Amino acid sequence: MNTVPQNEFQPPYLSWTTFEGILDQLKAAGIPDKIDRSVLVGKSGGDQSQFLRACLHFGLVEPETEKPTERMRDLVTAEERGPLLGEILRESYPNVVALGNGATQQMLEDKFREFGIEGDTVRKAIAFYLNAAKQTDIELSTRFKSTRPGAGGRRKRTTRKPNGNGGGETPPAPTPPLDPMQGLHPAIVTLVQSLPEFEDQSEKPAFSTADRDAWFAYAKATFNLIYSQPQDDSGGGAEM
Repeated sequence: MNTVPQNEFQPPYLSWTTFEGILDQLKAAGIPDKIDRSVLVGKSGGDQSQFLRACLHFGLVEPETEKPTERMRDLVTAEERGPLLGEILRESYPNVVALGNGATQQMLEDKFREFGIEGDTVRKAIAFYLNAAKQTDIELSTRFKSTRPGAGGRRKRTTRKPNGNGGGETPPAPTPPLDPMQGLHPAIVTLVQSLPEFEDQSEKPAFSTADRDAWFAYAKATFNLIYSQPQDDSGGGAEM
């Protein structure tokens, strides 16, 4: 067992989507001989540090060599990650897992503060844990904020439109917008999500030449792995 002592473990606080997206990207591109920053191109420095630290604490890499362990290979390639993920969470968060379904949000936050973290880091670390735990058989309290029924957002009121009889009828629900990422390979989704975000549409986010070159190189390698080329491909297209 790769148990990490509670007083040494630092819970990761990158988003679960980013963590799982990297695993999917490794599955598509192949697991390298070493898990280092060079395989995390396009990710922010903070996300890179958090992912590498999580790999170390979760027993996914060897401490000295950063070589991927069998556990890493199993987690990346598994069709269903839930069982192995549950094992990892029980080893790394034993006191949190032990809270059970009667725990309150305050109890959950107090347990995370025992790791030596404070402020917004607590919220982010909890979000990572809860999103990971939802894929396992770990019992979560319905009092935890992001697991409470309907916690995905405030319920909208329906406006009743008067009809000729003085009554009212509920208008049909609007059609949800199409997901532009629907149908794309997970590795492509991760590539797109790794691009700098537009916090203000009137300003261009920074994207250095080095980061652009690294992103295009990784994109080309990913395309070569997940897409086949036609036999009559002359290769006359634009260079990436």
